[in-house]
Amino acid sequence: MSLMLSQGSSQRRTRRPSLLGVEQLEDRCVPSGTTISGYVFNDLNANGLRDPGEPVIANSAVSLFNAAGQLIGTTVSNAQGYYEFSQDNTIPQTPLTQTHSFTVADRPTNSPFLQALPQFNPALGQLVGVDIQVLGKITSQIRAENLDDVGAQITATVQGSIQVTGAGLSVTVNTGSNHQNYQAGAYDGLTDYAGASGVTFAPKTVTGTSQGTVSNANLSAYVGTGTINITVTPIATSSASGGGNLQAAISSMGGAQIVVTYRYVPNNNLKPGTYIVRQMGLPPGYINGLLSRNGTVIPNSFDNRAMTVVLGPQGAPNNNFAHLLAAQIGGVVYIDVPNAGAIFSGAVGIGGVAVTLQGYNDRGQLVNITRLTAADGSYAFENLRPGSYQIVQGAAVGMLPGKINAPGTLGGSAQANRFTGIQLFSGAAGANYNFGWLKPATITGYVYADQNRNGLFDEGDRGIFSTWVLLTGVDDRGVQVQRVAWTGINGAYAFAGLRPGLYNVTHLVIPLGWRRGAINVGSLGGNQVASSTSSVALAVGDFGRDYNFGIEALGTGVGKGNFLGSWFRK
Repeated sequence: MSLMLSQGSSQRRTRRPSLLGVEQLEDRCVPSGTTISGYVFNDLNANGLRDPGEPVIANSAVSLFNAAGQLIGTTVSNAQGYYEFSQDNTIPQTPLTQTHSFTVADRPTNSPFLQALPQFNPALGQLVGVDIQVLGKITSQIRAENLDDVGAQITATVQGSIQVTGAGLSVTVNTGSNHQNYQAGAYDGLTDYAGASGVTFAPKTVTGTSQGTVSNANLSAYVGTGTINITVTPIATSSASGGGNLQAAISSMGGAQIVVTYRYVPNNNLKPGTYIVRQMGLPPGYINGLLSRNGTVIPNSFDNRAMTVVLGPQGAPNNNFAHLLAAQIGGVVYIDVPNAGAIFSGAVGIGGVAVTLQGYNDRGQLVNITRLTAADGSYAFENLRPGSYQIVQGAAVGMLPGKINAPGTLGGSAQANRFTGIQLFSGAAGANYNFGWLKPATITGYVYADQNRNGLFDEGDRGIFSTWVLLTGVDDRGVQVQRVAWTGINGAYAFAGLRPGLYNVTHLVIPLGWRRGAINVGSLGGNQVASSTSSVALAVGDFGRDYNFGIEALGTGVGKGNFLGSWFRK
């Protein structure tokens, strides 16, 4: 209660207190959250561990799933082969609010009061704003005594303000005002705020509202797991007036309803628990290596591009995906025109030939892959694991095996239709495992009755049916050759499918009633001897024509028996 004497008025004087500082109870740094991370790299020594100096693999897609299998994040490895997950993208980032309401009970005015406000828990997210609304009230009871010898009208006015202050916060609520009047008589000799000259007004309450916002620069003070104090100061400016001499006694209380709203973006940091990290597809040119968790290789994880990760307070680093550069090997199946056992410039490839890769890879798995050569004769086996292999060729239709080509760029052993003992390492690119084939050669001709005895198979002569011709010689591999061909109804014979070599063509049997006529050397040349054309040199794909044998009838008749031929015109 205050008691004041004045000339014509009495007013309660107040002093505005200074702002109080923030009470720091907890660390106000927002946690960065724990992370799941690792590397994608080229495992040069295939041990599943990321060793110093091993190349990294950038732009490899990695996804994170929660324990329920829900996708919560996707990223790619950076230029250092590193990937990281720190957030759960299934948590919406739409701002939310958290509200704290409290009442400051009526208390004497002009006395600052500290109100503890719970800080915003950073585990919930990032604080982006603090809004405060204040409904304040001032209640005053005013008593007055007219001390003049004449009557006077007394006016009592109730009003004031409430100040709320804190870190970056200053809100002032100005109340409305309430006026009461009383017609007092002349001083009755008693200062009792009653009787004819005094009055005790009924207590009156006035209210007001206001609001404020904390700016970004001061938000950190409101973040933590403790409390922050704000200062509430009700201030009464109630007064009484009237007459020349007036004695007044004013008693005031103040209180407030305060609502603090925290605006925040929800925390989507990864929480401790079980997650699944999955690599989404192979980096181009690589094959699967082993997986490792924090320096420990996961056994038999070649075929599994996902690993279970338990995230704890310290994070989960080094969940690494190892890869090996894929190996490849190939060559050409071709027509070896010079029969050199080596591919040459301008060689023609053979398409549609089956080539098979066999062996065991570094995982002990059996490999058996067959490819057909392309139209240009090329073949390739790609995306191979390291291992020990052989390449086996199938048959080329209508062709003869050529000479054995030397092994290709990765070495091995060459055999008749295969290359064996090929050691394939990570990133190897084996080439020139080539297979040469030969177009077969052919020798053809006729055995004929030389009717006009001019030594040529021409108009009027006829072929001799069902007599035999002998081919002898040595082919390009040094193999002795001996074959028999029987003449057809027109006297024609053929030796097809021949390898290059040096050959003799002989007709031995002369039927009764006939004698040997001319021996014609054909299109590829050779030497004419008693009953043969010798030293016919066949190259790859040669076609020798007109190695003919003529016979002549004894006397003027035509031979009889089994050697009746049909007429033939060349």
